[in-house]
Amino acid sequence: MRTREIISPGNTAVKEAVRLRRKRNRYEQHLFHAEGEDLLAAALAGGYMPRQVFVLEGNVSTTMETIRDAAGGPDASEPDVEVCICSQPVMEKLSELGSGSRVIAVFDFIDRQLAAETAGPLIYLAGVGDPGNAGTIIRSASALGGCGVAFSPDAVDPYSFKCQRAAMGAVFRMPIHLDVTSNEMIAYATSRGLAIVSSDPHHGLAVWDSSVEESRLLAGDFLLVLGSERKGVPQKLMEVSCLRLRIPQLPEAESLNVAMAGTVILYEALRQRQGRQH
Repeated sequence: MRTREIISPGNTAVKEAVRLRRKRNRYEQHLFHAEGEDLLAAALAGGYMPRQVFVLEGNVSTTMETIRDAAGGPDASEPDVEVCICSQPVMEKLSELGSGSRVIAVFDFIDRQLAAETAGPLIYLAGVGDPGNAGTIIRSASALGGCGVAFSPDAVDPYSFKCQRAAMGAVFRMPIHLDVTSNEMIAYATSRGLAIVSSDPHHGLAVWDSSVEESRLLAGDFLLVLGSERKGVPQKLMEVSCLRLRIPQLPEAESLNVAMAGTVILYEALRQRQGRQH
């Protein structure tokens, strides 16, 4: 590891890191940053080593020890990470939390190609634009047996600050697939024999209705399509879905947001899979 001290918020390295707040700059450089010790720990646990780490002075030794341990301990080769020892004003400049952070790490993009095989539900976010909802879905997929989350070209950026905070480190555990079109998603599911299941809050089958044969598809591998709250699942994807699901709720209540609906469906799928195993 290489270290250097940064005192001024006007430092070039600080300016470059701040630029990563904008999606265009992230995608030009294929870099993003994760804020907080919890997200750094999640990345290291997932096998992802940062390129650069900004650390508040006074927390350097602990952070460097954490990185070394993740790289294999004292006997392993030194990880190629730049550690920037920063003053409080610098960390406040870098932070998007408002109160400042002790650690902010810069990573290469970790999006992947769709896998040749799936194990569990693959989630497709078709036009989901809210970063909090998208991050929650990634977190739920990680907790409830999902095998990946794919984003349509018009969906939110999973590397945005709000999405990462909602995902709570799950972006480092759950395979992320960027810019997957509806046609590509349909072709992928068809070629692998995956059932296409869509969320339909108005006309779908109640998610708990196991008396219907199609609902048992949740016990296997399938593609779960979730749309934006305003537009819903695109018509093209709805037409090729072999199962549409809704979350039963009280008539006077507003419909659940897409993150909650997706989480309930993923939970029911996990319940069915585990029930089949027993």
